[in-house]
Amino acid sequence: MYDKALEEYKAIIDHDSSNFTALKEIGKIYFKRRMYQESVKYLTQGLKLNPADMEISLLLGGIFKNTKNYDKARQMFEKIIERDADNYEAIIELSKVYSEQGEIDTAIEILNKMIEKDPGNYKVRVELGILYRESTYLDKAIVEFRKVLKENPKFVEGHIELAQTFLIDSIENNDATMLKEAQERAAAALEIDPKCVRAHIIIGEIHKERGDYDKARESFEQGLKIDPENPRLLELFNATRSYKVKEEVTEKLSLAQTYLERNHIENAIMEYESILEIDPNNYQATFQMADIYINQNLVEKAIKFFQRTKSIKPDFIETYKRLAEIYKSRGETDRFISECLEIISHEPNDPIVHLELARTYMETGMTDESMLELKKVITVDPDCEEAYQNLGQIYEKWKCSTTPKNLTTRFFTSTRIIRSRSIISRTSRIVK
Repeated sequence: MYDKALEEYKAIIDHDSSNFTALKEIGKIYFKRRMYQESVKYLTQGLKLNPADMEISLLLGGIFKNTKNYDKARQMFEKIIERDADNYEAIIELSKVYSEQGEIDTAIEILNKMIEKDPGNYKVRVELGILYRESTYLDKAIVEFRKVLKENPKFVEGHIELAQTFLIDSIENNDATMLKEAQERAAAALEIDPKCVRAHIIIGEIHKERGDYDKARESFEQGLKIDPENPRLLELFNATRSYKVKEEVTEKLSLAQTYLERNHIENAIMEYESILEIDPNNYQATFQMADIYINQNLVEKAIKFFQRTKSIKPDFIETYKRLAEIYKSRGETDRFISECLEIISHEPNDPIVHLELARTYMETGMTDESMLELKKVITVDPDCEEAYQNLGQIYEKWKCSTTPKNLTTRFFTSTRIIRSRSIISRTSRIVK
């Protein structure tokens, strides 16, 4: 719709670059698309042709506010108010500028002054209520919204803002009464305007708070039928589905665990498989499946599920440890080393992994690497006798060798000092 209108207005500009209506409409289209730079370009040209046009001034002020150019926004709205002291739209926008800059009291004062002049201006009163709510003055907000509805019982926005305030209050204070009030106000808004998207959102959020995810999803779905591209509705709809899935998965995980405890392995496998159909990225299910296959000596299947667990949750260290055990038992040294290095990248101070890695390096003739790992073990755990024994074995082997490689007397001396200090440290602790 916008593309065709934009094309038509631009065609007019091509023939008449000073056509005020075309300039203004192009600016408005770009504003709705949030293409602010283009919007400013056309609106500014239009304002030069007609400086008294309030709508353009409001749009420009809105752009400056939305792009956080608050000084320009304030100047624009103040100019409008100078020309028309009762322009409530400019007054509301000016209060928002102050509010966004943290000057809440000034923002409230601006709106209150307008209400003193025009007590029946329910739009300003609604904005005042919203401002109170955003400032956590929920009671004051409720008072303002009730005043609006008393004078204008069919004003949809009044019902919606009151419902939103009740919802916030109910969540903050765990108040079921407020939740009921919120639902009543949202329902009243829908009676007046069945296409009120915000009412569907609020009702959906109320159901979500009550844990009724099916009804919540139905409400969000109703809203999406009215506004299919609404980002908030899409987010809530997808999140509600996730809540439902999470709830179902939790129940199935518990049931599978019960089956395992009772040694009903096939039933447990069926539950884990059904979990993975609902939630293919559930690492608990893939890990447990791998564990079951290990116990059944189906090693290849176990490896497949451990690898899948790694891809789903790379920081779940137990997976790397289990794979390392498998590869070690199968004599797959390179893979064992690779898993150990993965573990160390996540847990650099695990002495057991460093020690296992050192032994593997020693067995494969990688003496320098083994010594480096043993030094790390001693740094992390100075009391590790096995590390000293392995260092001693390396030392004895090299001592008899005609080619001692890069090992220096200084290193052996420091190693003995470290060990000597460790013994002293242990003795001291025992005495204490």
